[in-house]
Amino acid sequence: MTDRKRTTGTGGRRGRSRGRAADVQGGRGPGGERAPLVAGLTGNVAAGKSAVAALWRDAGVPVASADEFARRAVEPGSAALARIAGMFGADLVGEDGALDRAALRRIVFADPGARRRLESVVHPVVRTLRDEWTEMREAEGAALVVWEVPLLYETGMDAEVDVVVFVDAPADLRRRRLMESRGLAREEAQAVMDAQAPAADKRRRADFVMDNGGSREALAARAAEALEGLRAAGRERPRTARASAHGLRRARRESR
Repeated sequence: MTDRKRTTGTGGRRGRSRGRAADVQGGRGPGGERAPLVAGLTGNVAAGKSAVAALWRDAGVPVASADEFARRAVEPGSAALARIAGMFGADLVGEDGALDRAALRRIVFADPGARRRLESVVHPVVRTLRDEWTEMREAEGAALVVWEVPLLYETGMDAEVDVVVFVDAPADLRRRRLMESRGLAREEAQAVMDAQAPAADKRRRADFVMDNGGSREALAARAAEALEGLRAAGRERPRTARASAHGLRRARRESR
């Protein structure tokens, strides 16, 4: 069963970096429309968060992928790609102008300092693309939007969403999935896993926890359960500024 936990605080957690007008207009956007509930979907690598994102997209929920935004951030000819080449070497850019992601991955997973330098280039661009996407969904009248962000806690983006959904699975299972899906050696898979904060702390901090150590059918049932609560919270989103967690807490109490 999906683990539901009470959201801490009385005013929600979101204080978006771009200073959205909705934060000062009683929960409404620039044009007077109600701002959507923003859910952060995260999980350590190979836990199954992308499978949950796909299920929610199929259910009609707008889901933004931080990984997709990161790919767009370093497209051929982009300023971010030029900075990366300057930091780590021009040989990371192929003749076609594309980034050699495998080579860059080997560098940053072997050197935490290099990873932080890379993130300092890519993450600001990802935030800009994400905020533009969210504003478009808001203008369309979406009651609920989801940000799929692998490093939600590591980058501090948990402070920019209303509620966090964390997908988890046993470490040995995640390692095996990585080795099978990406063709990584055991040591490479472990290095990828070690680059993220431990799951135990994230489980404690999240509002919803989905365990994904079983079948896809079981995960789909848990994802549907969580989505029901999120949609209810989005529909009942209060007009009071920064009070979006209220509806979610109410939905949880009523479901017990």
